[in-house]
Amino acid sequence: MPLPFPWITQDEDRTILEKLQNHAIELGAESAVLLDTHRIITRDDLAALCKKPGCPNYGIAASCPPYVGGPQALLQDLEHYTHALFFRVHAPKSQVFSAMLPEIMGQVHTIAASLEYKALELGFSKAKAFAGGSCKNIFCQDQPDCQVVAQNGPCRNPTLARPSMSGFGIDVSALATAAGWPMLDKNANATMDDAPMPLYGLVIMG
Repeated sequence: MPLPFPWITQDEDRTILEKLQNHAIELGAESAVLLDTHRIITRDDLAALCKKPGCPNYGIAASCPPYVGGPQALLQDLEHYTHALFFRVHAPKSQVFSAMLPEIMGQVHTIAASLEYKALELGFSKAKAFAGGSCKNIFCQDQPDCQVVAQNGPCRNPTLARPSMSGFGIDVSALATAAGWPMLDKNANATMDDAPMPLYGLVIMG
């Protein structure tokens, strides 16, 4: 059945993108939606939240400000992209607000990175993935520093760590609305601690 997205004009592209969408679910995403990259909104005020004193992770990882280009750089980049795959992972609220958060966010990064590699394999040569949270706290929490930032060296986890959407000012709320998802899932039968919370990742393709 054709995907209901008018900007996808070629049947071959529809088939490839559907494969990528299905692959997101196979990797563990709760849901994944294809969007036109014009639905990606960047906001300077959101990117500003990543600066001190608002964010304690400012400056500690190469995937976060000030080491990423920010909203304007992404807007210029998006001129060369047409498709986006936006996905979400659900986790119980009690786990999100616990010491398990790095493990959960690591799953989001891993799915995003895997989708990026899959998109490259399928022919999208400029595919680029984004996730959430500081990769330093997720993958290198036992290390004294980010090797890229502190030593100008190689990333310790280049196949897993991906840039933070927040650092580029990506309006995740607007993307969730475009995907038809409520920002906070409601479940009348769940306790506060068991209520599922969505965490998001994004892959852009040209």
